[in-house]
Amino acid sequence: MADYKTNDIRNIALMGHGGEGKTTLTEAMLYAAHIVDRQGRVEDGNTTTDFEPEEVKRHNSISAAVAPVDWAGKTINVIDIPGYFDFIGEVTGPLRVVETAGIVIGASTGLSVGAEKALKNAEKAHVCKIIIVNQMDKEHANFDELIDQLREAHGSSVVPLILPIGNGPTFKGVVNVLDQKAYEGPYDKAKEIAIPADMQSKVQEAYEKLVEEAASTDEALMEKYLEEGELSHEEVLAGFHKGMKDGAIVPAVAVSAITGVGISAMMDMIAKYLPSPADNNAEHKGTNPRNGEETSRVSSDDQPFSAFVYKTIADPFMGKLSLIRIFSGKLTAATPLYNVNKEKAEKISGVSIMRGKKQISKQELHAGDLGALAKLQFTSTGDTLCDPNNPILYPALQFPHPCFSRAVYAAISSPHYNASAMDGIAIKAADTFGASERTPVVLPPSRYTVVDTGDPLPDGTDAVVMAEDVINDDTGNVTLRAAIPPWQHVRQVGEDICMGDMIAPTNTAVTPALIGAFLAGGVTEIAVKKRPLFGIIPTGDEIVPPTDNPKKGEIIEFNSSVFSAMLTGWGAVSKTYPIVKDKKELLSEALETALA
Repeated sequence: MADYKTNDIRNIALMGHGGEGKTTLTEAMLYAAHIVDRQGRVEDGNTTTDFEPEEVKRHNSISAAVAPVDWAGKTINVIDIPGYFDFIGEVTGPLRVVETAGIVIGASTGLSVGAEKALKNAEKAHVCKIIIVNQMDKEHANFDELIDQLREAHGSSVVPLILPIGNGPTFKGVVNVLDQKAYEGPYDKAKEIAIPADMQSKVQEAYEKLVEEAASTDEALMEKYLEEGELSHEEVLAGFHKGMKDGAIVPAVAVSAITGVGISAMMDMIAKYLPSPADNNAEHKGTNPRNGEETSRVSSDDQPFSAFVYKTIADPFMGKLSLIRIFSGKLTAATPLYNVNKEKAEKISGVSIMRGKKQISKQELHAGDLGALAKLQFTSTGDTLCDPNNPILYPALQFPHPCFSRAVYAAISSPHYNASAMDGIAIKAADTFGASERTPVVLPPSRYTVVDTGDPLPDGTDAVVMAEDVINDDTGNVTLRAAIPPWQHVRQVGEDICMGDMIAPTNTAVTPALIGAFLAGGVTEIAVKKRPLFGIIPTGDEIVPPTDNPKKGEIIEFNSSVFSAMLTGWGAVSKTYPIVKDKKELLSEALETALA
């Protein structure tokens, strides 16, 4: 694969309702560029971007996948994003690393809920938008009707750029309004033809509409257009670019991913007209972790290296793969990397790009490109990697809030106990000190006890390690690759109270002070359940003790003294703060308010 500089890179995320043909469209682009010898089909389970076993089985995308396409001297990094709402979390990362969102809409289905949500998500991410009207070969396909729906919902910003020649079974070619050229035939075999006579007026009308929208993006262009009644091709193109960046122009193109008609014209348009990472010297804003001041990078090889991890996947052969977007600088195997979020240096053995599940090794990657790094020790999704001498921290990903949550815990398989229903093992926290990926701690069965949800901690133990964090072998030994810090010590909760996913660490009755400490420590919900759960204790910061005269509903604040008392069973709380004893009645009212 050729080496592409920043100006020759196009990053586009295909979004929209499920079943509108995003994966098939990606496959058609790969086939047109001769990257695959045969166009895969979702129904056959042999597409490039739907490679997970569940995707093959269910015939729909579950996770976002990248497929770079070489076309017309450019590389088009296509990210195929799932359309079903169950996988909305897969949208957030890709939208942070592309310049353009391609909203795929079925020509016969009309403006769907998924398309509307995709348009809103693209607007929130401040990326350019293009409407890709797919499935133009289907019965009842109607390009003009869909454009009218879009304009009614989103105004005059929607501008037809590639018009169809025919609809449904008669769809055989397209007309590029901006270039005033027509093409007939599938994929890269499309040949230029004369614009059909019955479409001349329609094409001219669409061109005038495009010129008007381009002129409206700039006062100087508008003034010239009003005075002279026309703009040069270069001026229209300049207004087009500005309008796309500002969201004032949303071009629409007609294609059929199944028959391949319009695919090459669409790819030509993407390569020629869509923005590259270098356009307009767009800044990527972040924070300098050394002083907290705002700083930024421009997508240029001359800038210090910085990259953002937008997705992490588990490869069965390579292990963990971190998918990155290079915001500035160049990346080679010798580039020093610093993870700002974890404050750790990372080492890489090579640089690659992903095409579906296939890794393609590269000597170097330039600013604006999408790549993959294998086996990073500390890095996770949302982290920033950068030059250690020029650090920058990019904003974290903001994933949608779940409507409800459930947890599934892995069981530990061992002949020494029944693992059909357990949550973890009880240990001494001190036994784990010093444990790490490089120096794991191995505990024999005599050093731990299996515990289930609701079990009291056995004598001689003071911490619980959840099942998913434990590695075991056939002898019953367990391996821990991380130390359990003191603030993860847990005890059995009293009575029938559990704090969301956290456990109140006490062997005594639940008190208003205990509830208050958890509320002030970051727990915002209290649930009454039949039995308690294990969890993690919030650490809290050094803060001022509570006032002597709390208002009704005010709860004791969470601080280091209360934290210390929590670890020792709460006996010290009343001694540390007489308010807990003297104002017990008032705090009881606060507890009732919290549980109401």
